[in-house]
Amino acid sequence: MGIQSKGKIPFRVVVGDPEEIDKNATILSDNPEKTVIVTANKNWEEASPETRRFFMARPFRIITVSDFGNAKIAMEEALQKLGEMGISSILVEGGSYLFSSFIDQKLYDKITFFIAPKIIGNGEAAYKNTKLLNISDALEFDKVKYTSIDDQIMFEAYRPIPEGLCLQE
Repeated sequence: MGIQSKGKIPFRVVVGDPEEIDKNATILSDNPEKTVIVTANKNWEEASPETRRFFMARPFRIITVSDFGNAKIAMEEALQKLGEMGISSILVEGGSYLFSSFIDQKLYDKITFFIAPKIIGNGEAAYKNTKLLNISDALEFDKVKYTSIDDQIMFEAYRPIPEGLCLQE
């Protein structure tokens, strides 16, 4: 099923502390001119000279944004800056912190999960939010769709549009 890019190579956006980004990762060597690094101001300023040289010596685009408590990324500001670059649609694939940030800050339109026929225990939670503990506080979605793909299930849904707000499709 793959991403349909109509011949275009999409930008890849790597979010995190430059000191913790794997400098040998394929995403950094494959089409580096189409790679954007997003990090908190504090993380960029405190990065070692070697790390800063590594990123600045390559054709990456580096975006620094405000710190969002404990040097976490201010995602709304990052999205604003990506929009100024002409990037208006993104596919977020990341760990629980990035995923939870987008969900909690309501910075998504559509959400897609793939559910495989496998169960493992004591793993990392996909979504972390200690405030949503009651079923009455649970996240709800609109336009829910389930698709069977081989032995997996793809769950797609949209963030509910606030009452009184009308968006054109």
